Amino acid sequence: MGTPSHGFPWNWSVYRWIPGEVATPENINSLPDVSRQLAAFLASLQQIDAATGPQPGPDNFYRGGSLKVYDDQARSAIAALGGGSASAALLPAHARAAASATTVCESVTGSERS
Repeated sequence: MGTPSHGFPWNWSVYRWIPGEVATPENINSLPDVSRQLAAFLASLQQIDAATGPQPGPDNFYRGGSLKVYDDQARSAIAALGGGSASAALLPAHARAAASATTVCESVTGSERS
C-alpha cells in the first residue's frame, strides 16, 4: 500500500503493472497525442463489463459496492474540514449517496451485485 505524499495525498495501490515505459517529458513527442491516446485507453477500460468480476469485499476495499461501507469514514473526513460551506454541501450529498440502494456496479453496469 502506497502512502500519502506531497505529490498524491491519498493511500494508493497497484494491482498489476502494465509493461511499458514511464512517461517523461523526454520521451513524449506530442502532449496532445499522448492525451488523446490516454483518453482512448481510459474510454476502453470503461467499456469492460465488470458484472462477472470479483464481488465487493474487504479484499478489494468494497470496490463497486455500497457507499454505506465507508459512511463513518466519510463523515469523519467531512467533519475534519471544520465546517463552512464545503461541509454544508458535502454532508447532505454524502447522506443521499449513502442512503441510495444503488451500488456503484449497478450504476456503471446496470446489473446488481450482492
